[in-house]
Amino acid sequence: MNIYRTKLLFALCLTTICALLPPAAPHGEEPQPQPTTKGYNCVFMGHSFFYPIAETFDKLALANGFPDHRQLLRKAGATNGTPGWLWQNLPKDDAAWTKLANEDVDLLCFPHHHISGCRLEDYCNWIDYARQRNPNIMIAIAIPWGPLCDVPPAQFSEFYRTQFELPVRTLVDELRKRYPDNTIFVIPHGKGVADLYAKFKAGEIPELTNVLPPAGDAAADSFFADRGAHIGRMPLVLSQLIWLATVYQVDVRKIEWDTGYQFDLKAMAYDIVSKDPYAKIGGKKTMEEDGEGAENKPGTEGDIVNLNP
Repeated sequence: MNIYRTKLLFALCLTTICALLPPAAPHGEEPQPQPTTKGYNCVFMGHSFFYPIAETFDKLALANGFPDHRQLLRKAGATNGTPGWLWQNLPKDDAAWTKLANEDVDLLCFPHHHISGCRLEDYCNWIDYARQRNPNIMIAIAIPWGPLCDVPPAQFSEFYRTQFELPVRTLVDELRKRYPDNTIFVIPHGKGVADLYAKFKAGEIPELTNVLPPAGDAAADSFFADRGAHIGRMPLVLSQLIWLATVYQVDVRKIEWDTGYQFDLKAMAYDIVSKDPYAKIGGKKTMEEDGEGAENKPGTEGDIVNLNP
């Protein structure tokens, strides 16, 4: 009788435990982590190889399960959109200073620039200022692509790697040493542009035929929008997906969002982010280890200020 009761009790306990466990992932698929946030309060500041992505990132985040996403954007061209220039020249009454000093901000993000304004101390100035109110603020450095247009893909990719990817990884390693309690990661949208450019030049994207808009047809779809290497719509969409996959650690292959293209930009974005240890928010690898609710509402004009139109 006692043995029977013991077996019955064990069976009931086992049934209860199984009911509380999450369902197993389908065979062959990795279980996907559930979002741990309904949205971050963000400050984005940067140049023209950064801010076109940030301008509409709020809409993408809001449409894909992050209803509390909020952002403030400050934009300025070229080296004027670097942390060094902005630290010295952003008006002291600007809302970016106020937001960082008075609100619970989750993420501060700048791009890199290969010429000036992106020394270690340029980033540290902003991080130190932001940490006074938000000691656990996350820091992201968006890695752009090179200012090259219609060059061989190998040259385009090598410029990205040597002038942006490797210097930024070294920078992140140093920042992680200085701020071990903060999450510091990269957004590798420049890698996406470089890889997509290689596929485009190899003829693997038949729906996109123009390197630059044809003469007299500036609205035509093209890889680059102009000879300054500002990107057209397809690399812009890929970059937005890379931002979503990195900032919110989303498996973008599964989101319900029409990219407007047959080419699988979602899979490409997922592949780039999943293979970059510096793009993983939880990752703390170094180059040696790797081997290489806010006042401002999304979508309003008050969120975006062009500092040098």
